[in-house]
Amino acid sequence: MNIEEMVERIDVVANAQRFRLVDDPTKAFEYMETEKEALAFRSANYEGPVPISVQDWSGIRGLIPKEACDDILLEAMMLHMAIALIRRYRLEAKWALKAVATAEEAQAIFEKAINDLKSVGPQ
Repeated sequence: MNIEEMVERIDVVANAQRFRLVDDPTKAFEYMETEKEALAFRSANYEGPVPISVQDWSGIRGLIPKEACDDILLEAMMLHMAIALIRRYRLEAKWALKAVATAEEAQAIFEKAINDLKSVGPQ
C-alpha cells in the first residue's frame, strides 16, 4: 500500500469510528440539542423549568433532574473527547506519513494510526 492509499484508509477508519459513536446525523443533532438544554439548566443552577431532555433522562434513569443533567453533560464531554481524539490520531498520522523516509516507517505509522483509531470509543 502506498502513502496515498494509507492516508485514504486512515480517513475511512476515522469515519467508521465516528459513525460508531454517532451513527446518524439526526442523532448528532439530538445530542447537541440535549447538551445545549443541559448546559442551560446547569447555568441556571439547576433551578427553574427542567428541560424536556433532562426530564426524559431523569425519568428513564430514575435520577433527580440535577443528576440527569450532570449525566447528560458527562456523556456529551466523553463524546466530544472521543471525536477530538479521532481527529488527533487521523491528523497526526497523515502528517507523519508525509515526512517518512522509508516504506517501513510508513507502515509502522499506518498500523499505529489504525490501532489508535480503533481503540477510541466503546469496544
